[in-house]
Amino acid sequence: LAWIEPLSKRYVFQGQGHHAGAWRAYVVEQNTAQGVDRLAVLMLMEHRMELGNDMAKHMLYPALFALPLSIGLLMLALHRGLRPLHKLSHDIAMLGGQTDPSGQPKQRLARQHSFSEFDSTVTALDALMDRLDAQLSREKAFASDVAHELRTPLASMSMHASRLARINPSPDASALEQDALRAGAILKQLVTLVRAESPQLQEHETLHLHKLLAHVMADVGQIALESGHTLELLEDHQDITIVANAMALELAFSNVLRNALLHTPRGSRVVVSVFVSESQRGIEVEDWPSEPLAKPSRRSDGLGLGLYLVERLMRSQKGQLCIKHKVQGGRIVGLAWSINASPQ
Repeated sequence: LAWIEPLSKRYVFQGQGHHAGAWRAYVVEQNTAQGVDRLAVLMLMEHRMELGNDMAKHMLYPALFALPLSIGLLMLALHRGLRPLHKLSHDIAMLGGQTDPSGQPKQRLARQHSFSEFDSTVTALDALMDRLDAQLSREKAFASDVAHELRTPLASMSMHASRLARINPSPDASALEQDALRAGAILKQLVTLVRAESPQLQEHETLHLHKLLAHVMADVGQIALESGHTLELLEDHQDITIVANAMALELAFSNVLRNALLHTPRGSRVVVSVFVSESQRGIEVEDWPSEPLAKPSRRSDGLGLGLYLVERLMRSQKGQLCIKHKVQGGRIVGLAWSINASPQ
């Protein structure tokens, strides 16, 4: 090692023999009583680069193959670990305050989830839904009781107002009669609204739309006769069926039909038909006003509840309410269901 001079140099060169070339020198010094002890380690530079490449290959190549596999396994573990949370989030989004025909809650989270991590959240949400259902039931019961209690006094008021209008035909007596009839109609709509929210409307059956239309039109026929309207039922598509609740469908169609009679002048035609398209099937009520430009009369001001009730009924039956206004006057009101999404 005597030729390693001075110590500050990092490289030494040997120009003879088989190991000729540049060498990397590593020297450690230690002072002792006898002098300075030195330890030197030499490495041929070519071997140093080979060693570095060999170490890189042994570390880099496994990493190139193991890293994607590790990432895939980690993503799979995260997906499986978050699956219960995603399911709980989906069930919360679909959660509704529905009850079965017996009045018991139809949908609650505690029946579907058994993960201890979600116990507090599930319990709190179920308790909240129970309180909301209880409050909604109390409001429905209150509305039903009020509607039934008001039926008798309103019927008596209407009868006396009609009698007064016949005895004393004055504008005030006529207005009193109209207001009494209007109050009775509003009360009837409120009763219908309570019926629309009843659990019995969740029971579905296969219904023939043409037979249902004929049945409801027979009940409304007397009203159309008194108002001077012409009711027509087209005979096309008599074999079309739908899975829905008969009471809900009769309430919805009756409201649409009565609404058409109220909003068209005397002498108008109301045409009812069953339609079928590529994506939908349902009922259409088209009115043909005898006076397209005539302003609605006092009797046809509307109660503001008819079509709202129909929309809620159709929503409960997985259908939709469609309204189209015609250029020549009048409109087409449709009760439609998707062919691929009929109520079950």
